Amino acid sequence: MSEVRCALCARPMVPGSLRYVMMWKMFADYDGIIDLEDERNFGNTMRAIKTANSADLEEQVFMESRHILCPSCREEVLESLASLEHGESAAEPDGGNGEEERNLH
Repeated sequence: MSEVRCALCARPMVPGSLRYVMMWKMFADYDGIIDLEDERNFGNTMRAIKTANSADLEEQVFMESRHILCPSCREEVLESLASLEHGESAAEPDGGNGEEERNLH
């Protein structure tokens, strides 16, 4: 069995010790508006899409990841997320996605 380490602090996890799995998903938001007035900008965007690597394009639309955390790093992550929820960032109250879903714990 290979040694498991915390994804954030790299501390080795002793077999049988308390650890957490953190999974996240990030995906592109769409506000329903496509500006077709500026044909030059649209053309540049289409050329960039045609020449881009498909994996890079996919990553701009959807990402997900899974990480093992030790208890202290779990607390740090939760504190960081809680600070976002409590308005300690410049983000819109609904996260900019038009939805009020907020369940960080």
